[in-house]
Amino acid sequence: MIRTVDAEELSLRWNEIKPYIDMAIEHGINETSSHDMFVGVMNGSYQCWEVIEENKSQFFGMVRINHMPQHKQLQVVTTAGEDWDIYGPKYLEDIENAARYLDCKYVVIWGRPGWQRKLKQYGYKNTYTVLSKEV
Repeated sequence: MIRTVDAEELSLRWNEIKPYIDMAIEHGINETSSHDMFVGVMNGSYQCWEVIEENKSQFFGMVRINHMPQHKQLQVVTTAGEDWDIYGPKYLEDIENAARYLDCKYVVIWGRPGWQRKLKQYGYKNTYTVLSKEV
């Protein structure tokens, strides 16, 4: 089951959830922080989603809705947790259903290269690559 962790609950559970978010963003280039995402949930620009199976949290994700000129996108900003191979396919299905419900045209997932291999079997394709260089 996937559920939204609202701002009030996130503030109460932040010490539990923050390590998952930090685990996901440690592979980035410091373009955002777990604190930025916490503030984003508080102000409504991000949502925290939790996957619960077998009566325990399996992983967490931070998402946001991007309003593009032609359409909306549900952007998965971070995902981290346990047992992706077991719970990930259901998580993807739930994300895609949520995107349809929210009238989004695309689900956009930015992540490290390993996600391309994992998500290809679910119909996701590498549309473009994000490259960065610290100067």
